[in-house]
Amino acid sequence: MDIAKFLTGGVGKLVDSIGKAFDDNLTSDEERAEQANILKKTETSAKVALRKLDIKEREIEADLIKAKMADTDSARDNQSLVQQSKEASWLSKNVQPALAVFIIGVTFYLFYVLIAEGTSGLGEDRDLIFLIIGYIAAMATQVIGYFYGSSSSSSMKTQLMMKK
Repeated sequence: MDIAKFLTGGVGKLVDSIGKAFDDNLTSDEERAEQANILKKTETSAKVALRKLDIKEREIEADLIKAKMADTDSARDNQSLVQQSKEASWLSKNVQPALAVFIIGVTFYLFYVLIAEGTSGLGEDRDLIFLIIGYIAAMATQVIGYFYGSSSSSSMKTQLMMKK
């Protein structure tokens, strides 16, 4: 048993003691201070690099938001031009609004059925039905955002980006 202790715990203590002796005898206070100074400089430069990466990430996020908003504005401008065009057919003028009314109508109908009949009659497909309802509700949110603009928090983000 004493050999096992020596080989496991005793060796570790012996190595630590030898390392401490070397540090005490071969490393001067000036060398330790220099090493601490180098460590501080390295930490500082790492923090600066991380801060630069954070700033770059925020710039990229702002560019993505600008591109998404430009895309939405482009789609709205296109719809507006189609509505104002004398050469556009009845179908091309009414497909987007009809699709929007259909999506909103289906959403309200599904919510009505869910509230009126409850969840007891859904059976085994309950999770799938809730997933589909969530998907359609998200589509309805996008339709409303397209036709009536983005939310006020989104416009506040846009104003903050423009200040930068």
